Amino acid sequence: GLYTHAGFNNFYLGQLSRIAQTLDDDQWVLGGGGEQGGIDQELLKLGPELLDRYGKEFAAAWNSVLDGLKFKAMLNDKPHYVALSAVASPSSPIEQLFTAIAEETALARDSVSGEESGTGMQAGTVMRQSQDAADMAKGLARIGIQVSSAKSQSRAGTGSAKFQSQSPGANIEAQFRSFQALVSGPFGHRPIDALTQNFRDIHQSLQLATEVPSQTERVNANLQLQIATLRANASRLPKQLGRMVNATADEFEGNAAEISLTNLNEMLEQAVTQPCEEAVNGRYPFAGDGTQDIAMADFAKLFSPGGLMDRFFAQNLASLIDMSGQDWSWKQDARFGRDLSKSTLKNFQVAAEIRNAFFPSGGSMPSVNLTFAPFSLNGDADAAVLDVDGQIVQSNQAGNTPSTVSWPSGAASASASLRLIPEMPGRESAIRFEGPWSLKRLLDKATITSKDGTVEARFVIGGRDVSYTIQTGSGPSPFFLPALSAFSCPKAF
Repeated sequence: GLYTHAGFNNFYLGQLSRIAQTLDDDQWVLGGGGEQGGIDQELLKLGPELLDRYGKEFAAAWNSVLDGLKFKAMLNDKPHYVALSAVASPSSPIEQLFTAIAEETALARDSVSGEESGTGMQAGTVMRQSQDAADMAKGLARIGIQVSSAKSQSRAGTGSAKFQSQSPGANIEAQFRSFQALVSGPFGHRPIDALTQNFRDIHQSLQLATEVPSQTERVNANLQLQIATLRANASRLPKQLGRMVNATADEFEGNAAEISLTNLNEMLEQAVTQPCEEAVNGRYPFAGDGTQDIAMADFAKLFSPGGLMDRFFAQNLASLIDMSGQDWSWKQDARFGRDLSKSTLKNFQVAAEIRNAFFPSGGSMPSVNLTFAPFSLNGDADAAVLDVDGQIVQSNQAGNTPSTVSWPSGAASASASLRLIPEMPGRESAIRFEGPWSLKRLLDKATITSKDGTVEARFVIGGRDVSYTIQTGSGPSPFFLPALSAFSCPKAF
């Protein structure tokens, strides 16, 4: 091809030299004097102009090819990884390709070394080539292109070995210097060797994950580091190769994310989903119509600080989540997090709200103090008695004081009731619930209004009403928390 080392040095420069000689031979028709001098000056401009045009076309041709290069998908044939295996081999096609690119764009490189010319050829051939080189240099000089003379004169024995000028291809070669640097240096220590070693490490990790599934978690951690190294290498490569390497790093990263996602789903299923569904499904307060309450021990096991939900979140999800907004979201700069389930993330956010509300002091069991202040009592009732596990809040027509109730109380048999005095014949006078969540069931019977941070609960029993204001400290009242009905066990990412 014209835009190669041989095309430039053996063909293009030779053609320019012959053009120069032809022009020189034809000048006799112009005569001498001033006209001849002007023509000589114009000829000296011709060579650099033609060389500059060739250089632009050379660069455009090569960049067009290089910009269109891309690696074949490395992981489409997993678990065999044939393409990746080839790239990672000692005879890597990447190394071969970019060595060839470096050689073909190194236009100032001498095509025949001095050793070869002295020992690998007969003396007559050497002399003939040297004379041809000298003739070409003379012709090029006629049109303003100075060629390093050592390549011709020293071989012919007619001049010194000192280079007198820059090679005509040096400026073109300089545009591709990064490709020469890629394959320069001792074998095994070149930039291209670091790249192929990086591919080799990734190939070995993927093979290990396939052959020893129990090592998948450790392999995935190694892969993350190896992909990061690959990206770091890409930043030091020629831009076209760097683009190709980054695209492959994206492919590897996506595969690592798939591996991580599979592992994460398996861990979620075993550590959270199964025990959560066993404890929560069909049970009150998560199922509003549930006839059975969730056991307090199961509730604490799931939602306490350091419990199943909290621990899984801290160990596996916290680094992937942006918690700065009202609704949590997966961080968009983390490839692994970008495509994960929003509904599953919402379940973890709801679990955190439950934890904060029911475990405000950070203990292993829920602990809530509710202060009930009698607010109003129907005129047909002398008193109302609220009983939570034996903790009494009494409302009278006058002289009432707030009372604080602790939940859960720790009583062996939990219950909550509200009774109006006196009882009225033919009318309901009391409501009562049993079980660990009896207070929550009782409060569900009230009409709830909230104003300025104060909750008012109004009960109507048999046509008579009684109301209380309820305070639970600085946070929202746990028993009126929407998160309880919104929560469902996370299933998959």
